[in-house]
Amino acid sequence: MAGPQLEDRGDALAPFLVGQADDRAVLDGGMREQHRLWYDLRNQSLFEESFRADVLEIDQRREEMIWRVISRYAEFAGIAVAVSPGAAYAMLDGLFQQALLHHLAGNDHAADDLAASVVRVLDTLAVAGP
Repeated sequence: MAGPQLEDRGDALAPFLVGQADDRAVLDGGMREQHRLWYDLRNQSLFEESFRADVLEIDQRREEMIWRVISRYAEFAGIAVAVSPGAAYAMLDGLFQQALLHHLAGNDHAADDLAASVVRVLDTLAVAGP
């Protein structure tokens, strides 16, 4: 009985984690450009030291934001999170970056694939009840 309830919560949470009730909105329009700029700056910080401190600060804020959502999700679901905040953020951010790239390449299913992948990742972030 706990499995379907957890899955239902993951289905409801996935669009929030990908940014909007309509997850396609994140991959289209101005949001898409903001995310492209973020990924560009983050990658450039690997080569340009002057970007690193700012990128690390922004990245930390994003990790904290995701962790707040994951923590609340776990609290409501009555589960414990099995990974660190950094690992949870890296998994979800990686999924989003991949979806953005696929969307930009013309994959019409990128947003749907992203939402489905987020649900699967949420299932893997949990361990049995505390």
